[in-house]
Amino acid sequence: MPKIPRGAVLAMDKSTGLYEVIKPSKANKAKFSHVGAPRYQKHPVTFDLSYMPPLTLEQRLELASYHQEERETLSLLSHLTMEKRSLEDCLSDPPIPLIDRISDLPASSSPIQIPPPIPKTLKFRKSKLLLRIEELKPNLVATIIRLQPIVAKLSAEAEKQKLGLPITVSPDIGIKLWDCFQRLEELEEKLDTIGHTFTNAQWRGLSGALKKIGRVSFVNLADRFPEVCKELDDLDITLP
Repeated sequence: MPKIPRGAVLAMDKSTGLYEVIKPSKANKAKFSHVGAPRYQKHPVTFDLSYMPPLTLEQRLELASYHQEERETLSLLSHLTMEKRSLEDCLSDPPIPLIDRISDLPASSSPIQIPPPIPKTLKFRKSKLLLRIEELKPNLVATIIRLQPIVAKLSAEAEKQKLGLPITVSPDIGIKLWDCFQRLEELEEKLDTIGHTFTNAQWRGLSGALKKIGRVSFVNLADRFPEVCKELDDLDITLP
């Protein structure tokens, strides 16, 4: 039996009965390379159907805490990286000497303007007084608005007195209430200025006067006008 080289095929010629060794070309080898190969078998895909129970509250909190720590770590790392790059940029570029920066001023730089001196009349307000004014002014405005019907009726009483008609409120009481109302209007107008000169006792007196006026009832004022004026007069209010 002749020795067959690797890659060759032994074939018999029927006409002569002789065997010949045929060596196929590279093209034929490539064409029939799949001959004799095992048949491809498609294996089924298996899925893991094992049950995964849901996470408990503690596990979810622990997982959220872990992710939060990871985010904080990444944020810190990013911040440190940016600082490192900034420092590297500063170190790579040496600073300009001070003498050069002073002597080589840009042409577009504006001249230095010295600010004016602080005026001697400048006075700083105390925050305590500012808070008192801010708290008391709404009450003062509300009291003035509340007394306006009284003042309107007192004006009508004064007109009746001039005409010789009978009046229901004593002139002395009317004058005292008029003066009190005008003083309240003056305080409301100038409280932002004169309020800084008030003493603690004056602030307490003004606050107490507004509270006293607020306790007087103006219900059914048309029928109780003399009584209401008498109650206001009996308060004996002293304004700063």
